[in-house]
Amino acid sequence: MNASIRKIFFAWLMLFAVASCSTVKSGYSALRSDYASWEGHPASELLDSWGEPDTTEELGTDYVAYTWLGDDGVCRRTFTSRAGTITGYSESDC
Repeated sequence: MNASIRKIFFAWLMLFAVASCSTVKSGYSALRSDYASWEGHPASELLDSWGEPDTTEELGTDYVAYTWLGDDGVCRRTFTSRAGTITGYSESDC
């Protein structure tokens, strides 16, 4: 393979790698945005959609945290609610 063909091949390879990373990152952003879209909705709707959480923690008067573990047992997605309305979302180790 001559130097010219190697340069073209390397350029295409780099373009593919950059495009792949971009797709993964935009997919993650879309999921993160989807999770955040629950804010302002009744917690009962979230529970109907997601099913029973792995843990439910009372955080004080009218505050509750609902946490689901990922299939790997490590990723944690937590929604918080106040007076029955989702007020926030966080994730760790995902």
